[in-house]
Formats: sequence, structure tokens, C-alpha cells
Amino acid sequence: MQAIFDDFATLPLDEYALLPTDSLLMEDVDAFFTPAATSSPASSDHCTTSDAGSEDLPPPPPKKVNVSRKRQRDEIEYLRTKVVELESQLSTLQAAEAPLVAASPWQTMARQMRVEKDAAISEREQLKRELAEQIEFGKTLESLLKKRPKLAALPQLDADQWKLYRLVQDPTLRREAVANILEHQYEALSGALIESNLLEQEDDVTAFAPYLAKHFDDQLITTATLCKTIEYDMHTVARMMWLLLSAGCSLNRTTFHRLETFDEDTIYIANEGRWEFLINQTRLLMKRYVETDRIVFVMRTILEDELSPHAPEALVTNKSAWFLLEPIAGQPGCRIKFFQKMTLPMVQSEVLLTHPKFSDVNSPYYRIGNITDAAMMSLREMIGDFTSQLELLLQRYMPEE
Repeated sequence: MQAIFDDFATLPLDEYALLPTDSLLMEDVDAFFTPAATSSPASSDHCTTSDAGSEDLPPPPPKKVNVSRKRQRDEIEYLRTKVVELESQLSTLQAAEAPLVAASPWQTMARQMRVEKDAAISEREQLKRELAEQIEFGKTLESLLKKRPKLAALPQLDADQWKLYRLVQDPTLRREAVANILEHQYEALSGALIESNLLEQEDDVTAFAPYLAKHFDDQLITTATLCKTIEYDMHTVARMMWLLLSAGCSLNRTTFHRLETFDEDTIYIANEGRWEFLINQTRLLMKRYVETDRIVFVMRTILEDELSPHAPEALVTNKSAWFLLEPIAGQPGCRIKFFQKMTLPMVQSEVLLTHPKFSDVNSPYYRIGNITDAAMMSLREMIGDFTSQLELLLQRYMPEE
């Protein structure tokens, strides 16, 4: 079952990941505290004539610096600093109590002040929750990077298993590949619900977390989980969701394109995002399954497409996602469950990692923590934007229940 959970990975195991933790720590200590050759005045007083005439021994060769280990240490130090900074902000928020509204003869002003106070308290609590979540995410990422130095670099799109998510130009083979990929995603739904703890989830929840895919090269995976109750009929919500997903209503329309429509329930879209000057491109297959007691949307990114290739300099999005809509017993509404698992953006060639964008310590792209923060912030905004637009569509086009 764990192998189903870890459905994708990118990098082979690093040889240093196989060493015990203590030996890795000793390697760091040796790198910083290599004893230097020094001469002792006391010993020079007792040198014999033959000693003076002997040839000096050549100095020992300098110890090689392991670039991967150095990058890992830099990354962990950055994450520690980030966690301390966020914990400080959280402590400030927890210590700041909103002033009590004193009784006043001007009732209108008092009511207005109470409303403002409640709004400030609600905003502070939201900020506290988000900061606590980000701190926990940063601590988890730091612990993962301690175990796997290779995680401090972006994954590469060069492993054979990624050919499973490749589309060719031939129409017949292309359709066959699309059907196989989406069917595989549908079969993985049960495992995804168990992995995300959504199988029996009923309360509303939103969560983000990183973990290691243990059965596939220990690749770093980021996950997003959502459970939300909607006060509308399941089939109505499903129609509006498909409208949003297939028309790109929650995305920037200038960067969204529907590449192909295979049937009324299967589409292929493209979207492009940017972080500062970095391009991130997505090729995404989506299919809708309408069943008697639930409706399922499955999604899988395509990593190589002969007909619609990625730009050579672009990073490639690598993710799987599932939407599940189910009715609520004895109530008119329904429950939306969403789970996504995603690697960090993938480079198409190892050559790209030598570019100053990724190799310069002063570049924002050097830190995996920066890239992860940007990816998680984008995902959080996407989920919030999608749910708010879905509710807006339902309120605008559907009569009150």
C-alpha cells in the first residue's frame, strides 16, 4: 500500500544517504576542524643534524569539500533561521491581546468598536494558525533535509519511470496513453483517501505537509488536503466545479489554454506560472467520473509531450490530484474532499542546475526553502481562490435552497 502512496519520484538514492547519521555529523566536524601542521619550539631544540638535513615532508592534500553536503548545511541553517523568525512572530501575536472596549454612553460608537475588535481578533487568530502551520512545515522540511542532502537541489526529469507520463504525436497511441494514465489515477483514489486521512473525514479542514516517498528514491513530496461542506446538491456542485476546472475560471486566462478535449468528461489543459523570473509550466490531464453515490475528478500532470512540449528553460510541474464529492446523509448539501501530492518543480536537464539562478548562493532560487515556500503559498492561494469562486458561482446561478 505504501508503494501506491509514493506514486512518483525523481532522484536515485544518494550514496551519502546510506551512511549512518553519526558518521555524517562526524564528516561535518572533520571538514571544519582538520588539524593543521604546526612546528613546536620545544621539539626544534632537540633536532639532530640528520633531522635538519632530511627533506621536508610534503603537506597533506586539502580535504575535498562535498558540494552536496555543503549545500545541505546551508539549507538547514536557512530553515532554522526561518523557523526562529516565524516563532518570534507567532509569540508576538499570542502576547498581543486586543484592548477591551470600555462601556460608553455612545452605543453606536461602542457597537462599531466591538465589530472592529472582533474583526481584529479573528484576523489575529487566522494569522496565528497560518504561522503555526508554516513553522511546523519548516521544522518538518528541516528534519528531512538533515537525512537526505540531495533534497537541497531541485529534482531532474531524466528517470525512466517518468516516461509513463509522456504523450506522443500519434493520435491512436496518444488516446491510449491518456486513458491508461487517468485510469491509473482513478485506481489510486482509495490509497489517496487513506494516505490523506480523508476517508472518514467529516469536519472542514485544510492542511499542507511535506514528506519523503520512501519506496521511490526518497523524493521530497509536498501534500495539500482539503475537506469542505457545501450547502448545495452534489450534482450541482460538480457541474460548477467542472466549469471552473475546464474553463480555467480560477486561473489567469492569459496563461491558461485548453489543449485538447477527448470527450465530454476528459480534457487536457496547459497553464504557466512565474516566480520572479522563473517559468513553471503545467500540462494537466483531467477526467470526471460520475457514479451513483459520488462524483470523482482525477488529475495528473504530463511531464513530456511531443505535440505540446514545455519551453526548454521552464520548470515542469509534477503532481497528482483527486477531487471527491459525496452527499451528506440526511442533509441537502454535499462534502468536497481534495488531495494533492506534488514534487518540487522539476528541471528538464542537469545543465540548468549550473545556471547562476540555481548555483549562486545569493539567488532566491538557490534555497529549496524559498522555492517550497513559494510553491505552498501558490497552492494555498489556488485552493482559496477556487473555493471562493465556486461559492460565488453557486450563489449567482442557483436559486436559494
